[in-house]
Amino acid sequence: MTTERNAFFEGIVKQFEQENPDIDVDYLGVPGDLAAYEQKVNVAIPADQAPDITHDFKSDLLARGVLEPLDTYYEQWADKDLINPELIASNRKLDAKEGKLYALPYSSQT
Repeated sequence: MTTERNAFFEGIVKQFEQENPDIDVDYLGVPGDLAAYEQKVNVAIPADQAPDITHDFKSDLLARGVLEPLDTYYEQWADKDLINPELIASNRKLDAKEGKLYALPYSSQT
């Protein structure tokens, strides 16, 4: 993870904690490349230490049954209309079997 990307996520955590003072986020930015991050997650899962939130959706995590669908949370979210519905539809395609939502977009490239 780059310094800039880490700072981005730290800012999100800070804002979230300010808006939700009863929730403390234990953020762990994994330095290095994506392979280092994936290795850390893959070691954490069988140790029952998997993160509650990850920013790197992988279909093998879905196949292993370690992800929780976000559909209920998303449908109840007051600001869901701020996200382009096409991006949500695209993310639902990541679950080819049931079309459930396992990832929310936080950026897009045009």
